Amino acid sequence: MEKSAHAIENRADRMLRHMSGTIRFSGLVTTMRLFGLPVVDRFRALHPDVQFDIDTQERHVSLEDGECDLAMRSTD
Repeated sequence: MEKSAHAIENRADRMLRHMSGTIRFSGLVTTMRLFGLPVVDRFRALHPDVQFDIDTQERHVSLEDGECDLAMRSTD
């Protein structure tokens, strides 16, 4: 089991090091400014080949229909 666990860990490490592409991220302007963009900045520092397409329009997008990859929503 230990050998299998190390193999999984090594594979995950390799996958994290070679991330690239675009993540479509949706959220309201204020929510993105306060919470989303700081996360994006930290993520991009670790994965500089990943780009973000930020959508701050006031509309609901569907994750299920592939309209975005990540949606940040505020709630009470």
